[in-house]
Amino acid sequence: TLQLGTKSAGCHDVATEVQGALAQSAGILLKDYAPGTAHIFVAHGTAAITVNEKGAQALVDLHTALCSMAPSTLPATTVHMEAHLLTTLVGTSVTVPILADGTFGFNRYTTLILCEFRRDKPHARKLVV
Repeated sequence: TLQLGTKSAGCHDVATEVQGALAQSAGILLKDYAPGTAHIFVAHGTAAITVNEKGAQALVDLHTALCSMAPSTLPATTVHMEAHLLTTLVGTSVTVPILADGTFGFNRYTTLILCEFRRDKPHARKLVV
């Protein structure tokens, strides 16, 4: 179990942070499980996890496109309904390969992305790996 902080709403590249946090907090090195898989679950209703294109502009574009599908002006009685809807669309878990060298099996264009959909303040997000 890891705690990752989000400073703002948006899509955040967390691949390196997840690998580092596993090694630091639990002494878990991905190479100890290589080759294999890692299942990553975000234990929240307003944050999601996915694998997609890396790069600062790609992350901004992804968040912008997702938010356009669920504007904050949705008529709803549930607080942060747009964030809950986006989390449902993106999903709260992914399974990624662990390569023989102990790295996540992304190609050079992809990474692990934590999507923070709450716009009100920074949040600590719990990831179960």
